[in-house]
Amino acid sequence: MRKYPKKRMRRKKMTNVFYMELNDLNYELERSAEILRVLAHPFRLQIVHQLLEKNALNVTELQKILKLPQSTVSQHLHKMRNHKVLSHERKGTEVFYRVDDKQVKQTVHILMG
Repeated sequence: MRKYPKKRMRRKKMTNVFYMELNDLNYELERSAEILRVLAHPFRLQIVHQLLEKNALNVTELQKILKLPQSTVSQHLHKMRNHKVLSHERKGTEVFYRVDDKQVKQTVHILMG
């Protein structure tokens, strides 16, 4: 005679795995959407593109390359840093920014062609 509770438990485990996979997928999709929202400004795309080419730059270096006011560059860096699109490292009085997130790199490469 079959015991139904065991069968139910198996189904529940499979369902939990399915929901875990959906949760992982939802997280990835939400993160991708967040990255796209943050990068939806031409200046931010330019900043990230330069950081990917040169690995790490500070505000002054980015300002010279992009020919933008320092305050504009700083505001965009701050927004991207808050959304974890960029990482930063302080060396003395300077802060160097770079793109470490694999998903951000992939997204930018797709967008920039």
